[in-house]
Amino acid sequence: MGGSKMSAKSPPPSATFNDKKLRTRRIDRPDFDSDDTLNILMVAVERGLSVLGESIAHVIFYHMDKKYSLKKHEILEKPDRFVEVLQDMFGSGAATLENLIIQSICSTIGLNPSALNTLTLPQCIKDAEMAVKIKKTRTDLP
Repeated sequence: MGGSKMSAKSPPPSATFNDKKLRTRRIDRPDFDSDDTLNILMVAVERGLSVLGESIAHVIFYHMDKKYSLKKHEILEKPDRFVEVLQDMFGSGAATLENLIIQSICSTIGLNPSALNTLTLPQCIKDAEMAVKIKKTRTDLP
């Protein structure tokens, strides 16, 4: 039989990052809420990791959960722990991953990476959350 084989641990083809969902959520909408902020930032983190390949990002999330007890949805709540896990998994290569994620966050929310005044991923996440909230507040003004 021809065709590709899927391993038992491979994510199903439908388990792709939902860029379409991100495109439909605009941070300048009046009904934009904190859940949207978290979703947008999480998609940006996924995009940063998926530069290595979408399946690699899924493997990273899987091992974060199984080996380090850090669930994907906890990354934004525990960015310092996320960086520790990346450093343990990738050693000095973690710095490159952090930079890719920072660039992804900045491009997703429309910020210049140099505007964040930081080089660490945890501070980038905090600054990005604040920037999104400010953009939302500005759109709520009359």
